[in-house]
Order: sequence, then C-alpha cells, then structure tokens
Amino acid sequence: SYQIICEKYPSFRERSENVDLVVEISLQPW
Repeated sequence: SYQIICEKYPSFRERSENVDLVVEISLQPW
C-alpha cells in the first residue's frame, strides 16, 4: 500500500514527480 511504500522509501512523497515509479508500483500484484 501507499503507507508501506512511504516506509520503504522515506523520500517517496518528496519524489512524487516520478510518475513512472508510481505507475510501476501501482501495476504490481501486491
């Protein structure tokens, strides 16, 4: 989930411009 991603990548919210990463993660089965 989004919270888990933020925990793994503390700077994830600061890198919200990285759309490719968001799309790739959202396409994961988990």
